[in-house]
Amino acid sequence: MAPPEDLRDVWYSEDGKVAARGDAEAIDEMLTTKLEKVRTEEGGWIVIYRHCDTNQLWELSYPQSELHGGGPRRLRLISKVC
Repeated sequence: MAPPEDLRDVWYSEDGKVAARGDAEAIDEMLTTKLEKVRTEEGGWIVIYRHCDTNQLWELSYPQSELHGGGPRRLRLISKVC
């Protein structure tokens, strides 16, 4: 089964600490096993990755960058065919 084309972390407060939920595990899995870094943009706030199996391009960004640490992550497919 193909991964969703738009994955997002959701941050929650647990015992006074921020914990990532939502698609956090799927994002971590893709970053560590399926994606290869291609380039960094906008001072590191956007990273472009290539999927090792499909050559699709994925963008890792921080849409709520005003939050501490850049806020929750978003990993989205930006190119279906490379």
